[in-house]
Amino acid sequence: MEIFKLKALHLENFKAFGNRSVVPMAPITLVLGQNSSGKSSILQALSLLKQTMESEEPNVVLLPRTKVGYTDLGAFREMLFDHDTNRTLKIRIDFESYVLINMGRISMRQDQSTKQKGVELQYRRYSSSTDVKLERIEIFDIDIDKHSPVIGFNAVQERNAMRDMNILTEEDALFLLIGNEEYFYNTGEEAFKYMQDRILMYCTGTTKNEQFWLKLFDTVVGSHGIWVDRLMGSQDAKFFNELLQPEYDVGKAIDWVRKRVLNMPVRTNLFSPPHRLSDHPMFDYASQKKDLEELEFLPVRCLGENIVRNMSWDINKLLKNLYPLNPLLKLPLRWYAHSGFTPVGVGIRGELLPDLLYRDSDLLEKANIWLERFTGYKINVVPMSAPTESFEIRLQDLRRSGKKVSVNLFDVGHGVSQLLPFIVQCLTTQGQIISIEHPEAHIHPRLQSELGDLLTQAIKPPYENQFLIETHSEHLILRLQKLVRKGILRKDDISVIYVTRSKDGSRVQQLRMDDEGGFVDAWPDGFFPERLNELL
Repeated sequence: MEIFKLKALHLENFKAFGNRSVVPMAPITLVLGQNSSGKSSILQALSLLKQTMESEEPNVVLLPRTKVGYTDLGAFREMLFDHDTNRTLKIRIDFESYVLINMGRISMRQDQSTKQKGVELQYRRYSSSTDVKLERIEIFDIDIDKHSPVIGFNAVQERNAMRDMNILTEEDALFLLIGNEEYFYNTGEEAFKYMQDRILMYCTGTTKNEQFWLKLFDTVVGSHGIWVDRLMGSQDAKFFNELLQPEYDVGKAIDWVRKRVLNMPVRTNLFSPPHRLSDHPMFDYASQKKDLEELEFLPVRCLGENIVRNMSWDINKLLKNLYPLNPLLKLPLRWYAHSGFTPVGVGIRGELLPDLLYRDSDLLEKANIWLERFTGYKINVVPMSAPTESFEIRLQDLRRSGKKVSVNLFDVGHGVSQLLPFIVQCLTTQGQIISIEHPEAHIHPRLQSELGDLLTQAIKPPYENQFLIETHSEHLILRLQKLVRKGILRKDDISVIYVTRSKDGSRVQQLRMDDEGGFVDAWPDGFFPERLNELL
């Protein structure tokens, strides 16, 4: 199973964030700060991309609201910092992926499979009479360079076509040539090997970052390269024949490739639903002045399109695993009618929780272990009438020895009904990114501390979940610090983010921990000083 984890979120000109702010993320990320400081914007940015990805609207590149969506951000202007429509909205996601091998009750992470990537999406709206455009995409290989994109595309007329500005650097052009195995295999294996050696020698001698090239070269040769189907006929055959001659300057090949394919439209399919993903990418070698529909296409695959395709798949999988939980979950009912299916999660408002507990007795048992620890209650799913599959959810107070009196979930306070969906979601998923605002709402400070233990279990095998939590809970933080101090958590398992407002917009500060769970960085407003202030 491939697991995706967020490593950082970059925001620029998004809501309260003007200048670029970087939010470092860990298995447990806590976002704190005063009210209206911009904390919720961090969670909303991810929900915005998720509901855009899941949209079936073919011409929508950014979907701020839906009838039943994960977030409602109004109009595009409302999402821009200072509502300044001359600004470009930028969202960048850095993430890692790795393979998790499940062996019965044991799950093992395959560390050599870990890859770190990033993608930045830039949006503009040039006038009230035009649609919002996905103006540019930049893709990063963080293992190589987290600051400079490997490839970048500028938008053309339609949603899933982009025109590249800097697709073919010197390295990319060589990469494209190395990948032209169809031609070189036809010239004989010895000639192909000779060309590989010459190109590798050239690129390691002229590229500042030798490891960058060696990694790309190994990837191409090891996977039999990228196919380029008869680029442009006999003229190109002559060029490649010249390229095989010992005296030929490989640098000329670079210039040739850059001139031939620079600025050609490429189908990115980023954020397109899978059924709109083209199996036959098309590139334009005709006049760029004509409309896309009038162009004469040639079916060719190149480096740039493959990089973007792979990123498209990765981002779709990552956002599919994002599970935003609404801060105000659905209130319980006195009874439920089973829908006839078994959901995979509790639903963004907890609306699927009853069906999930009704159908999954193992999950119910796991949830009861934690619910008893939190509240002293045990859940019972009680059938009411077999033909209609209606049932109640009742709570039994285990603290009353010898008494088996149960009460309907509807008749207890909101704390239990609001906490229960979060507990169940932590235990029913694997490899999900669960985001929620204030899970501590409605529960006692002691129970807020217990949340830290639940999170600790849920980020480890077999669950491997990740959490992005907006919170005001001092007690949750203290428990996590304690778990680091006791060696149950590592300091790198936690990222504490503090958001403040300034005249230039919201700012993000990561408050680092040491190995003992103490904070290395000073809190901007002190660590919850209100109690001390009230006592003085």
